[in-house]
Amino acid sequence: SACIASSADEFRLAMIAVEQTLKVTPSTTALADAQAAFHKAMDAWQVSEVMQVGPAAPSTAMGGGDLRDQIYSWPLTNRCAIEELLVSKGYEAGVGHLLINRRGLYALEYLLFYEGTETACPATSPIVSSGSWAALSPADRQVRRWVYAGKVAGDVRVHAESLVLAARVIRADGS
Repeated sequence: SACIASSADEFRLAMIAVEQTLKVTPSTTALADAQAAFHKAMDAWQVSEVMQVGPAAPSTAMGGGDLRDQIYSWPLTNRCAIEELLVSKGYEAGVGHLLINRRGLYALEYLLFYEGTETACPATSPIVSSGSWAALSPADRQVRRWVYAGKVAGDVRVHAESLVLAARVIRADGS
């Protein structure tokens, strides 16, 4: 349990760093800083990822709290849904209410690293059929990605803090 608490805290600290990098005006340098912070956070998460016990475990497991999926929903991902939120700005009021395939580390990775302009959405998606995705300039997409990424980073940090607290309770309890 000490190992779980320690790795969870390392991830929490890394997510604080990611969140801080996203509180500045977007620029090439700021993006590089956010990407570097994300890499460190993802490295820290990979240590915790293998410890899917206790609060990180699925709720179907004894003591499971589903926190892992709140942080990293892989392989449940949906790039099109993220792009639809970019168009609608559905992230502006926060992302905690969104389905897990629209937030978390996968969404953060896409928002920080994807450089293309094409969408993953099919022609039947409203953002494609209406032309709203194509109407967004690359600069508009980048600003929206930046804001969305900041919301996602904050949400992941909150879940990381919950994981740390739960791990500390387990450690103090000895169970």
